[in-house]
Amino acid sequence: SRQLSTPFGEADLAQTSDVFAELERRVLDRFQQEGASSAEPTLTRTLGSGVQNGRVTDLDVRFTLPSETGNEREAMQRVLDAIAPLGLESRRVDRLGTAVSEAAMNAIEHGNQGRADIPVEIEVVTAGGELVVRIRDVGEGPEAADVESPDIEAKLAGLQKPRGWGLFLIKNMVDEIRVIDADGRHTVELVLQLEGGDGDGSNGA
Repeated sequence: SRQLSTPFGEADLAQTSDVFAELERRVLDRFQQEGASSAEPTLTRTLGSGVQNGRVTDLDVRFTLPSETGNEREAMQRVLDAIAPLGLESRRVDRLGTAVSEAAMNAIEHGNQGRADIPVEIEVVTAGGELVVRIRDVGEGPEAADVESPDIEAKLAGLQKPRGWGLFLIKNMVDEIRVIDADGRHTVELVLQLEGGDGDGSNGA
Protein backbone atom coordinates (compact mmCIF):
# COMPACT_ATOMS: atom_id res chain seq x y z
CA SER A 1 0.00 0.00 0.00
CA ARG A 2 1.03 3.59 -0.34
CA GLN A 3 0.07 6.62 1.68
CA LEU A 4 -1.12 9.54 -0.38
CA SER A 5 0.97 12.67 -0.23
CA THR A 6 0.48 16.04 -1.89
CA PRO A 7 2.93 18.63 -3.28
CA PHE A 8 1.47 21.35 -1.07
CA GLY A 9 3.12 22.96 1.95
CA GLU A 10 1.56 24.01 5.24
CA ALA A 11 0.97 27.57 3.97
CA ASP A 12 -0.92 26.23 0.95
CA LEU A 13 -3.10 24.04 3.16
CA ALA A 14 -3.86 26.95 5.48
CA GLN A 15 -4.99 29.07 2.53
CA THR A 16 -7.50 26.42 1.47
CA SER A 17 -9.35 26.08 4.78
CA ASP A 18 -12.19 28.30 3.56
CA VAL A 19 -12.38 26.28 0.35
CA PHE A 20 -12.87 23.05 2.28
CA ALA A 21 -15.51 24.59 4.52
CA GLU A 22 -17.44 25.92 1.54
CA LEU A 23 -17.22 22.67 -0.40
CA GLU A 24 -18.27 20.69 2.66
CA ARG A 25 -21.32 22.94 3.03
CA ARG A 26 -22.25 22.60 -0.64
CA VAL A 27 -21.79 18.83 -0.61
CA LEU A 28 -24.03 18.45 2.45
CA ASP A 29 -26.63 20.81 0.95
CA ARG A 30 -26.65 18.75 -2.24
CA PHE A 31 -27.20 15.52 -0.29
CA GLN A 32 -30.09 17.05 1.64
CA GLN A 33 -31.76 18.06 -1.62
CA GLU A 34 -31.40 14.65 -3.26
CA GLY A 35 -33.89 11.89 -2.69
CA ALA A 36 -32.92 8.57 -1.15
CA SER A 37 -31.55 5.99 -3.56
CA SER A 38 -33.92 3.30 -4.79
CA ALA A 39 -31.09 0.80 -5.14
CA GLU A 40 -31.07 -2.30 -2.97
CA PRO A 41 -27.73 -2.54 -1.13
CA THR A 42 -26.35 -5.60 0.59
CA LEU A 43 -25.22 -5.37 4.19
CA THR A 44 -23.49 -7.45 6.79
CA ARG A 45 -22.99 -6.03 10.26
CA THR A 46 -21.03 -7.36 13.21
CA LEU A 47 -20.64 -5.54 16.50
CA GLY A 48 -17.76 -6.95 18.50
CA SER A 49 -17.82 -7.62 22.19
CA GLY A 50 -15.44 -4.77 23.05
CA VAL A 51 -17.07 -2.09 25.18
CA GLN A 52 -15.32 0.72 27.06
CA ASN A 53 -17.13 3.27 29.22
CA GLY A 54 -20.45 2.15 27.79
CA ARG A 55 -19.30 2.60 24.16
CA VAL A 56 -18.86 -0.09 21.53
CA THR A 57 -15.19 -0.27 20.54
CA ASP A 58 -15.22 -3.15 18.04
CA LEU A 59 -16.92 -2.66 14.67
CA ASP A 60 -17.01 -4.77 11.53
CA VAL A 61 -19.65 -3.54 9.08
CA ARG A 62 -19.51 -4.41 5.38
CA PHE A 63 -21.91 -3.56 2.58
CA THR A 64 -22.08 -2.97 -1.15
CA LEU A 65 -23.93 -0.43 -3.24
CA PRO A 66 -24.65 -0.33 -6.98
CA SER A 67 -22.51 2.19 -8.85
CA GLU A 68 -25.33 4.64 -9.42
CA THR A 69 -25.18 8.41 -9.03
CA GLY A 70 -26.68 9.39 -5.69
CA ASN A 71 -25.58 6.28 -3.84
CA GLU A 72 -22.71 8.27 -2.35
CA ARG A 73 -25.38 9.72 -0.04
CA GLU A 74 -26.48 6.24 0.94
CA ALA A 75 -22.86 5.26 1.57
CA MET A 76 -22.32 8.27 3.82
CA GLN A 77 -25.46 7.63 5.86
CA ARG A 78 -24.73 3.93 6.33
CA VAL A 79 -21.19 4.66 7.51
CA LEU A 80 -22.43 7.31 9.94
CA ASP A 81 -25.03 4.89 11.27
CA ALA A 82 -22.35 2.22 11.69
CA ILE A 83 -19.98 4.42 13.70
CA ALA A 84 -22.67 5.94 15.93
CA PRO A 85 -21.94 3.47 18.78
CA LEU A 86 -18.38 4.79 18.97
CA GLY A 87 -19.59 8.12 20.34
CA LEU A 88 -17.17 10.26 18.33
CA GLU A 89 -17.18 14.05 18.55
CA SER A 90 -19.72 15.51 16.12
CA ARG A 91 -17.19 17.54 14.12
CA ARG A 92 -15.10 14.44 13.42
CA VAL A 93 -18.24 12.55 12.38
CA ASP A 94 -19.29 15.33 9.98
CA ARG A 95 -15.85 15.52 8.38
CA LEU A 96 -15.66 11.74 8.00
CA GLY A 97 -19.10 11.79 6.38
CA THR A 98 -17.91 14.33 3.83
CA ALA A 99 -14.81 12.22 3.10
CA VAL A 100 -16.90 9.08 2.67
CA SER A 101 -19.33 10.76 0.28
CA GLU A 102 -16.49 12.17 -1.84
CA ALA A 103 -14.62 8.86 -1.95
CA ALA A 104 -17.80 6.92 -2.74
CA MET A 105 -18.71 9.35 -5.53
CA ASN A 106 -15.24 8.88 -7.03
CA ALA A 107 -15.62 5.12 -6.83
CA ILE A 108 -19.05 5.20 -8.46
CA GLU A 109 -18.34 7.68 -11.24
CA HIS A 110 -14.69 7.10 -12.04
CA GLY A 111 -13.64 3.75 -10.62
CA ASN A 112 -16.68 1.75 -11.74
CA GLN A 113 -17.67 4.15 -14.55
CA GLY A 114 -21.23 4.42 -13.27
CA ARG A 115 -21.99 0.76 -14.04
CA ALA A 116 -24.72 -0.36 -11.66
CA ASP A 117 -23.74 -4.00 -12.14
CA ILE A 118 -20.32 -3.34 -10.56
CA PRO A 119 -20.78 -2.67 -6.85
CA VAL A 120 -18.81 -0.33 -4.64
CA GLU A 121 -17.63 -2.26 -1.60
CA ILE A 122 -17.47 -0.48 1.76
CA GLU A 123 -16.07 -1.72 5.05
CA VAL A 124 -16.17 -0.03 8.45
CA VAL A 125 -13.83 -1.62 10.97
CA THR A 126 -11.96 -0.77 14.15
CA ALA A 127 -8.54 -2.23 14.86
CA GLY A 128 -5.37 -1.14 16.64
CA GLY A 129 -6.92 2.05 17.99
CA GLU A 130 -8.10 3.14 14.54
CA LEU A 131 -11.42 3.51 12.78
CA VAL A 132 -10.92 2.55 9.15
CA VAL A 133 -13.46 3.03 6.36
CA ARG A 134 -12.45 1.18 3.18
CA ILE A 135 -14.07 2.10 -0.15
CA ARG A 136 -13.20 -0.24 -2.99
CA ASP A 137 -13.82 -0.15 -6.76
CA VAL A 138 -12.31 -1.72 -9.87
CA GLY A 139 -10.53 1.36 -11.18
CA GLU A 140 -7.05 2.74 -10.75
CA GLY A 141 -6.16 5.66 -8.51
CA PRO A 142 -4.01 8.69 -9.27
CA GLU A 143 -0.36 9.06 -8.41
CA ALA A 144 0.48 11.74 -5.87
CA ALA A 145 1.64 14.06 -8.66
CA ASP A 146 -1.89 14.03 -10.12
CA VAL A 147 -3.38 15.81 -7.10
CA GLU A 148 -4.43 19.32 -8.13
CA SER A 149 -4.49 22.58 -6.21
CA PRO A 150 -8.10 23.20 -5.14
CA ASP A 151 -10.33 25.56 -7.10
CA ILE A 152 -13.87 25.23 -5.80
CA GLU A 153 -15.58 26.84 -8.79
CA ALA A 154 -13.62 24.71 -11.25
CA LYS A 155 -14.45 21.63 -9.20
CA LEU A 156 -18.17 22.33 -9.12
CA ALA A 157 -18.12 23.18 -12.83
CA GLY A 158 -16.43 19.86 -13.60
CA LEU A 159 -13.27 21.53 -14.92
CA GLN A 160 -10.87 19.74 -12.56
CA LYS A 161 -10.20 16.02 -12.35
CA PRO A 162 -12.75 14.75 -9.81
CA ARG A 163 -10.75 11.89 -8.37
CA GLY A 164 -7.40 13.61 -7.80
CA TRP A 165 -9.01 16.79 -6.47
CA GLY A 166 -11.36 14.78 -4.32
CA LEU A 167 -8.44 13.04 -2.67
CA PHE A 168 -6.98 16.43 -1.74
CA LEU A 169 -10.24 17.25 0.03
CA ILE A 170 -10.49 13.82 1.64
CA LYS A 171 -6.94 14.01 2.96
CA ASN A 172 -7.88 17.07 4.97
CA MET A 173 -11.06 15.56 6.39
CA VAL A 174 -9.48 12.54 8.12
CA ASP A 175 -6.38 11.75 10.17
CA GLU A 176 -4.84 9.63 7.42
CA ILE A 177 -5.64 8.35 3.95
CA ARG A 178 -4.20 5.20 2.44
CA VAL A 179 -4.52 4.32 -1.23
CA ILE A 180 -4.04 0.70 -2.28
CA ASP A 181 -4.02 -0.67 -5.83
CA ALA A 182 -3.78 -4.46 -5.96
CA ASP A 183 -5.27 -7.34 -7.94
CA GLY A 184 -7.24 -5.01 -10.19
CA ARG A 185 -8.95 -3.28 -7.28
CA HIS A 186 -8.59 0.29 -6.04
CA THR A 187 -9.10 0.85 -2.32
CA VAL A 188 -9.18 4.12 -0.41
CA GLU A 189 -8.82 3.77 3.36
CA LEU A 190 -10.07 6.66 5.49
CA VAL A 191 -8.54 6.55 8.96
CA LEU A 192 -9.51 8.23 12.22
CA GLN A 193 -7.37 7.67 15.29
CA LEU A 194 -9.41 6.47 18.25
CA GLU A 195 -6.43 6.58 20.60
CA GLY A 196 -3.99 9.47 20.49
CA GLY A 197 -5.61 11.10 17.42
CA ASP A 198 -5.68 14.84 16.87
CA GLY A 199 -9.33 14.93 17.91
CA ASP A 200 -10.82 16.69 14.87
CA GLY A 201 -10.14 14.45 11.90
CA SER A 202 -8.46 17.28 10.03
CA ASN A 203 -5.05 15.71 9.36
CA GLY A 204 -3.44 18.81 10.81
CA ALA A 205 -5.16 21.19 8.38
